[in-house]
Amino acid sequence: FLPMRTPILGILIPYLVFSILFENQTFKQSTIMYIQGSYAVILLGYYRYYRPNTNIVKISLNIAFSIILSCYLQYNYRNLVVLNSTDNNYFPKREIILEIKINQKVRNRQTNQNFHVKYLGSVEKTPQFASGIINRRILCSIDYKLREKLKGKIIRVKGIINFNDKNLLKINRCKLISVKTISTYSIFICKIRSYIIKSFDEVNVPDNEISGFLNAIFLGNKNTLSEKEKENYQYSGTMHLFAVSGLHVGFLYLIFLSIFSWFCKNRIAKELLVLLMIIIYLELIYYPPSAMRATMMLFVWQCTIIFSKRKHAFSSLFLSCLVLLIIDPSYVISVGFQLSYTVVFSILVYSKISREIQYERFNFFGKFLTGSLITSYSAFCGSVLLVYDYFNLIVPISIFINLLAVPIAFLFVLTSFIMLLIQPIVGIEIFSQIFYFLYGLLEIIIQFCNFEDVTYFKIQENKNISNIIHLIYPFSFIIYFLSEKGFIFNSILFMLTPFLFLFLFASVI
Repeated sequence: FLPMRTPILGILIPYLVFSILFENQTFKQSTIMYIQGSYAVILLGYYRYYRPNTNIVKISLNIAFSIILSCYLQYNYRNLVVLNSTDNNYFPKREIILEIKINQKVRNRQTNQNFHVKYLGSVEKTPQFASGIINRRILCSIDYKLREKLKGKIIRVKGIINFNDKNLLKINRCKLISVKTISTYSIFICKIRSYIIKSFDEVNVPDNEISGFLNAIFLGNKNTLSEKEKENYQYSGTMHLFAVSGLHVGFLYLIFLSIFSWFCKNRIAKELLVLLMIIIYLELIYYPPSAMRATMMLFVWQCTIIFSKRKHAFSSLFLSCLVLLIIDPSYVISVGFQLSYTVVFSILVYSKISREIQYERFNFFGKFLTGSLITSYSAFCGSVLLVYDYFNLIVPISIFINLLAVPIAFLFVLTSFIMLLIQPIVGIEIFSQIFYFLYGLLEIIIQFCNFEDVTYFKIQENKNISNIIHLIYPFSFIIYFLSEKGFIFNSILFMLTPFLFLFLFASVI
């Protein structure tokens, strides 16, 4: 089958394109609105003259969804403004809404007969594209005339962030949207997060960097890694281990499913309990795109099993993408979002070659190694253009190093989960020894495969490839589906396709 036959694509692709046009401010908003209207007319003409036998209900629903989503995008981007920022973390040019936990009030003078009160706090919640500033200190100046005390509360504000001070964000003359007290649920989540961080800090090993590593691999907080560690993992192609994704979500799903299977026999209730636990985990890690994608795919997949429908991996992937973009259209320019979906799409496309291999000829180790190598290479194919564009790197060694690094990361997540459950009873010493061994083993592997111009290549010239090309690139892999030349030809095409398209897109832009 071809993934293009998935009906959801007819809605997803134009929505992706229009989201990118709005987010990148490619044209004036009025021009984009005109393009959206033209698309609806073209779609109607296509069904009228080229697909006259198509069910009228299907035509109506497709056009209705396109119009509704177009209006939604226009509403979402109606207040888009330019952000003059010195930050270089791919922060988009727009006014944003933040949730800030107020720690203290800063004395300030009265200006222009309005009270611009300054408060010092920390960023609690942001749109996904700005998730890198969560937990950072921020000074906000609010035109605030109410007498309500804000200390200890969470405020929702809208404004433009100033990044000039590396240690302190500033948002001047922002608009106060709402004030809310910290809910019982938020306090509960904070206590769990504090318990996890405290437990990792108490891991007693000679190398103190392990606590930061554990926070990064279990909670996805890469800020706990040292600069040297970040460089090593980036140049070895293993930085993705700290992006909470299908590896973490899938493993936690199996753990919780096993636990709830002991006392809950109702299938639907069991799945809902597992989903609740995973949502709590997402709350702990601030809902990164890769974890959201994995959770949404898992939810759709399990729904098809429960209701006895045909399982379709591409449909689950595309539907989760559309839902997340409806929740927050700015996901479309998030590096994590693009990498997550492109890599998984590439793995699904190239799974075709796995089905052509006669695995019965191999033993268990041979089957595992072959399947892992194909998956690792598929992930490299999906990520190579984005890594080249965003990080100026090409890391071919990642194809092989992840064969060892991913299972080790798996063991880290497993051991961390068990430790958090039982360490108040058995203590932490035995887990410290396990972490010390695994960390040392991972370090040896990474150091052995970390040589510039041998295992990885730095690209000096940054071409700033358009997000539209980021969208086209993964769909170019569909050419692989059109090949029916036999196993050997398909294998050669499998090896060459990503490099051919990387050369094409990188050279013509």
